[in-house]
Amino acid sequence: MNPHQLKDAAAFVHDFPNIPVILNHVGCILLGGYRFPYGVFIFLTCSYIGKGENEDKQMWTLWEEGMKAMAAEKHVSVKLSQLSFCKKGWEKNVEDEKLAKKIARRVIEIFGVDRCMFATNFPVDRFFGVEMDVLYKSFDDWTNDFSHSDRQALFGGNAKRVYRLE
Repeated sequence: MNPHQLKDAAAFVHDFPNIPVILNHVGCILLGGYRFPYGVFIFLTCSYIGKGENEDKQMWTLWEEGMKAMAAEKHVSVKLSQLSFCKKGWEKNVEDEKLAKKIARRVIEIFGVDRCMFATNFPVDRFFGVEMDVLYKSFDDWTNDFSHSDRQALFGGNAKRVYRLE
């Protein structure tokens, strides 16, 4: 699912409130002019918002509105994963890591802690050069001001509940 599809998806899942829905990869926002090299769906989103100096702002607005629509459906949860899809190389410099953190924290704000879960996309994350220890250290750092119970929920508790592993 991509930013230009989120509002329509929210309308669709609205009719199925008893079926848990898990949104992948923080809603697949793409920033910084990055284009995933495989797949026409990215072309569609980028064509929808256009190109130019306001591209990131347009993408953020489209994504945020779609994420709010999805969050309005209380049976939708979201995986905080594949941040390299959002901003390739986010782990390599401070400014890009701040952006990745902003994305993850914004999703948690929109959905609430109880409907978010940290996840990997291994081995695909390795394709982007992100190692699991770097990924989880970042998740840990980004939530160091959260309560112990909120961190437990984000780092496994929510996944156990949502995927009915308990």
